[in-house]
Amino acid sequence: MMNIRQIEQLIKNNTAVNEYEITEITQTSKQAYYVFDKLETLRSNDTTSLSCNLYVNIDDKKGTSSFNVIAADTEQTIHDKIESTLSKAKLALNPQYPLTPYQKPLDSVTLLPVSDDEILKNVAEAVFRAKTEENESLNATEIFVDTKTTHFINSNGVDARYNNYSYFIETIPTYKGKEEVELYYSTRRSDLCYEQITKDIEEALHYVKYRANAKKLADTDIPSDTPVYIKGDMFAMFMNAFAEELNYRSTFYHSNHYSVNDILSENPFTVTMKGMEEGCLTGRPVDAHGYPLTETTIVEKGKAVSLWGDLKTGTYLNQDTVTGQYPCFVISGYEPVNDEYFNQPHIEICNFSAPQLEQSSGYFGGEVRLALYKNGNTVIPLTGFSLSGNIFNSIKTVRFSADTDCSSTRGTSYKGPKWGIFTDITLQK
Repeated sequence: MMNIRQIEQLIKNNTAVNEYEITEITQTSKQAYYVFDKLETLRSNDTTSLSCNLYVNIDDKKGTSSFNVIAADTEQTIHDKIESTLSKAKLALNPQYPLTPYQKPLDSVTLLPVSDDEILKNVAEAVFRAKTEENESLNATEIFVDTKTTHFINSNGVDARYNNYSYFIETIPTYKGKEEVELYYSTRRSDLCYEQITKDIEEALHYVKYRANAKKLADTDIPSDTPVYIKGDMFAMFMNAFAEELNYRSTFYHSNHYSVNDILSENPFTVTMKGMEEGCLTGRPVDAHGYPLTETTIVEKGKAVSLWGDLKTGTYLNQDTVTGQYPCFVISGYEPVNDEYFNQPHIEICNFSAPQLEQSSGYFGGEVRLALYKNGNTVIPLTGFSLSGNIFNSIKTVRFSADTDCSSTRGTSYKGPKWGIFTDITLQK
């Protein structure tokens, strides 16, 4: 397969190309597959993808289109792709905007502290170190250790290389009682906290036992206005919705619910958008268009204070300082609830089935596979119900836990409180 410099030269040879961006992504994946705790298969997978954005300037307009490079491409097929892409670009014209201007070349590729084989071994040991009770097991498990290196260049001389490491665990916790019950568990992380992996797997095993003995909410007298505590991907999805509300795109397309200086919540939390943050999987020093990333506070003490987003849309909004498209957001500055909140009657959502959030209206909902009703020392596992609400209403009175977590949603990494505490979510029995 031709490399990024060879493709760049072929693009430069075509004088009809006014500007370009090229992104090369190389990924190495070490993979282990287990049946119960027995290793069945080990694999190593290496892939390279290369994509090109071409731009043409026609009067006061800019047109763009893209193509991908494959291993079978030759100089002739790349030439043909360039010609075809230019023809398409002339049909998709937008107001002018700049590409990322020249920056000092960046090479932030780092090495793993230990080999990926060693990490794979350690993660597997941490997974199967989890204590199982009678009738509990991990039916099938897959563990991947992935290294992703990105190289971006453009026609203005931007040249940036960086990499990301992560490991992925996917397993099926199983409990055999009167009938066999399974739950799905997966996580992708970048930290090497093996003790936490073991704790998380043990929690997943406890959850599947709870699921086997769960009652339908309709068969209980639990009030439908019981406070709901939400964590994980769904909570990250909620909080990401507010970050997206203050993105340039939402303002440009008039789909935003909030504007700068609006009050989001009586809870004085702060939202900071960042390029890099410890524990965040998607962190990177530049965005997808090579724009350098630092950090920007967009919500301060519950009030919207700034917009953020990519160079193109920021230019259209005449922003004095464009931030770039951040991949991470951090929530801080809030006053966490005390332990007493977790002793009061509440429902903890443990496992969702395809939660949904409609960004423009704020309405959300999802079917609950497993929840735990807790009241002091009383714990009742629940299933067979759904919940719904409006995130723009819920955020006004949301409270946050003291313990924190990292999660990912819709290509963005979240770091902040583990639990969101909501008092206005509707439960459908």
